[in-house]
Amino acid sequence: MPMVTSHSWENVYQYGQIENMPWYSAGLDKDIEQALQELEISSGKILDLGTGPGTQAVALAKMGFEVTATDVSETAIAKALKLANIQEAAVVFEVDDILATHLIPFFDVIIDRGVFHSFSLDEHDEYIGNIQRLLDVGGYLLLKCFSDKQPGAVGPYRYSASQIQNIFKTGFKVISISETEFRGPHQPYPKALFCIIQKT
Repeated sequence: MPMVTSHSWENVYQYGQIENMPWYSAGLDKDIEQALQELEISSGKILDLGTGPGTQAVALAKMGFEVTATDVSETAIAKALKLANIQEAAVVFEVDDILATHLIPFFDVIIDRGVFHSFSLDEHDEYIGNIQRLLDVGGYLLLKCFSDKQPGAVGPYRYSASQIQNIFKTGFKVISISETEFRGPHQPYPKALFCIIQKT
């Protein structure tokens, strides 16, 4: 799969209709909502990586979390900020790349709903190193990515549960990995893994 650049994402958000994007979810992703309930997390600092349309960040802010939301696309951030203003949700938006982040630690939870699986194998070290730096000890990464059960080869990289376990074997504890879907505007929904990963 060719490398996806920040310029590519800027084109997506400049010329695409947000509500029609495959990863669009008007409300909080049910897997994220359930994980927060199971972990009994109802407050704290959350980082929403690749916020895109900003719907996840807005929903979390309205639940009372202190939310920072980032994206490599300036247009995505501008549109997400507009949504937050309409919804009267207090979210700090930043144009940022997790592979070369300028964010300041520490976060209690980092949400990655479709960022990690866009990176190639040789970018994993930068991703994992920055996640480790940004998360507080005991903090959680809630990771949703394409599953290897998703047919075809177009789009993001696919992962098995054992691959996720291996990638996050150092400095993390993988609490759970569940088979799920990316529920969006198009069916059939892409097959996904939802992973609860704790920094040790």
